[in-house]
Amino acid sequence: LYQCFGHSAIRVKDDLLQMDRLYNFGVFDFETPNFYVKFAHGDLLYQLAVSPGEDEIQAVGANGQGVTELRLNLSPAQRQSLFKALEINLLPKNRFYRYDFVLDNCSTRPRDVIERVTVSPVVLPDAGKQTFREMLDPYFARMPWVGLGVWLLMGANIDRPASPREACFLPADLERAVQAGKNGEQNLAAEK
Repeated sequence: LYQCFGHSAIRVKDDLLQMDRLYNFGVFDFETPNFYVKFAHGDLLYQLAVSPGEDEIQAVGANGQGVTELRLNLSPAQRQSLFKALEINLLPKNRFYRYDFVLDNCSTRPRDVIERVTVSPVVLPDAGKQTFREMLDPYFARMPWVGLGVWLLMGANIDRPASPREACFLPADLERAVQAGKNGEQNLAAEK
């Protein structure tokens, strides 16, 4: 279930320094008691973890999942600030957070870091008309019984419209928001 929505991470790659780190805000313990209930209720602790970027991308690809990489247009100072922010988040005292299915997850955390570094909002321009539930409906088209269970667990909180910023809770929508975003006068995303 947790894989059906996709995933977002931040890769920091510097060939000169031979650095390739993938910062993943979506790490959790499968052995957590009542895992799916906690997942849906937002009571599951998630954490930031780092792994070798190319290794992680190859592993995901080997599982048959696609990987899209957007190169960000960041100044050298912004790149350093992003790296520093990620490393501070990785400290044991900072790496854990209480997961929220729509408001605090593996896509909203990268959005937040990018916003802090660029001092520009990351928003999905055409969002604001759909509720969170309507945005999630396509993901449950092939498994409606699972969707029904999730809807029951999540309650009415997902029946309000998602703001253009909140709409970035889904990885595909965060990708679209980054592609549409700006960093000052230039596009936030350089290439896909």
